Amino acid sequence: MRGTRVQQRLSTRLTKWRGRLWRPTTRRGQGIVEFALGVPFMLIILLGTIDMGRMFFEYIELRGAVREGVAAAARASCPSANTIARNAVLAHSDDLDDGGTAISSVSYSPSCPTSYDDPAATISLEASRNFQPIFTEFLQIYFGMDGTVHLNASASAKVWT
Repeated sequence: MRGTRVQQRLSTRLTKWRGRLWRPTTRRGQGIVEFALGVPFMLIILLGTIDMGRMFFEYIELRGAVREGVAAAARASCPSANTIARNAVLAHSDDLDDGGTAISSVSYSPSCPTSYDDPAATISLEASRNFQPIFTEFLQIYFGMDGTVHLNASASAKVWT
């Protein structure tokens, strides 16, 4: 009986030892393959998050610039409001002063009011800007997008002097 116990212990130890030697060799390189497959997706998510943050930042800057432009134009006389609004929008932020911001329209309602006491006299301003993402080529190749996002902002204010 004693010899049987020793043989059982020895055989279980050898089986455990063989299993430890055999298992790691079958999964060799699995971590590297998972890493190689996962990194591109993580980079796309990271770059997309950075691009979305940049795009929202530029939109908020554009919206603030348009509000500033309409406020400046609301205090100006009718013929010079367009120039004053354009200068105020471009002076609002250095990021917007690279030639990419286009003032779409500056319009009065009613057109060029004679009396500023009119409560219906308002001025409206619209501006647009093209945003270029970091990975434009990726968007063009895989999604067929032109890679440019058009940002638009508008504001209106009561005309006052």
